[in-house]
Amino acid sequence: MLQKNIIHENLNNFCVTWFKNRDAKSAAEYLSDDITFVGTGQSEYENGKTDMLNYIERDIEEISEPFDYELVFIHDQKISDDEIGRASCRERV
Repeated sequence: MLQKNIIHENLNNFCVTWFKNRDAKSAAEYLSDDITFVGTGQSEYENGKTDMLNYIERDIEEISEPFDYELVFIHDQKISDDEIGRASCRERV
């Protein structure tokens, strides 16, 4: 349970850093080098930390204002020894 809480806390901090603080470099510090990201738009796919940092920077350039978000945990299941679950962050309207 403690590990799950740490993961949830880190994911929330990542979202705060990206969506509220609009700080791409600090947000990228939460990511692993081998991250794979699939966004909601057509062709929104990034592979690797550098590509993801570039994606976050472009996102902040397009929408510079901070916004609220909702963090939804889709699955809390062990994927491997050091990975748990999948989650979704989305803008709160």
